[in-house]
Amino acid sequence: MLHAIKGLYDVGVDMHIKTPAGTLDPVHTSVGVKQGCPLSPTLFGMFIDGLQHHVAATCPTAGPALGAAPGVRLSLLIYADDTAILAD
Repeated sequence: MLHAIKGLYDVGVDMHIKTPAGTLDPVHTSVGVKQGCPLSPTLFGMFIDGLQHHVAATCPTAGPALGAAPGVRLSLLIYADDTAILAD
């Protein structure tokens, strides 16, 4: 299954960007998840989950302390595809 997923992303994609003035020339990209692909939300979620665990494991004292919860720190704010990394 992993080889099949890698195969989907090995070739990259051409992005077509629409502006009020018209469509720009295609831009080739080989990073990120494919827009509109049913697998994209799952793959992105797996990446973000891994990032969150990595930050917690490697930087357990990073981020500001939460006043109401002693010893608990807030190192990441994640909502959909927006991420903020916090430091104190």
